[in-house]
Amino acid sequence: MKTITHQNLRRRGMTLIDTMISLAISSSLLVAVGAAFNSASKAIQYNDQFTQAVQSARISINQIMTEVRRSSQYPIVSADNKTIDMMTYGLEHRIYVYLPNNTLTITRENVNPWITNTIASNVADCKFYDDGKSITMNVTVRVGGNQMVLCGSATPRRSVAYQ
Repeated sequence: MKTITHQNLRRRGMTLIDTMISLAISSSLLVAVGAAFNSASKAIQYNDQFTQAVQSARISINQIMTEVRRSSQYPIVSADNKTIDMMTYGLEHRIYVYLPNNTLTITRENVNPWITNTIASNVADCKFYDDGKSITMNVTVRVGGNQMVLCGSATPRRSVAYQ
């Protein structure tokens, strides 16, 4: 039969120093995992913001250029290239304006009083150009350090002379 001595008991378990070292290693690993998770979640949130801003700018360009193409009379671009005023194919008066607070808005005359809605935000710049034949629109979207420039162009069908 084997006798248990004080030295044999000591070898079976961990010492206080071993426990403290393993606790320090475990806590540093947990802190590293937490920091990585926090960083990844911030990157996902930032990418979502940028994607939503770019998507709303794309939809805005598509909507505006479609209405320019179908307009009942040639649209009017302001002198500062920040506003376009048009009469839609359904004879509704619409005004699209880029505001200095980084938003693109639409004002509609279909009810009284006029309704103004934001159609895109995080827009760093928006310009409308008119060369007499077509309307071109450039939109710059900026979120943080990233930016994207989107362009669209349309010719009003009623101003085209078909032969």
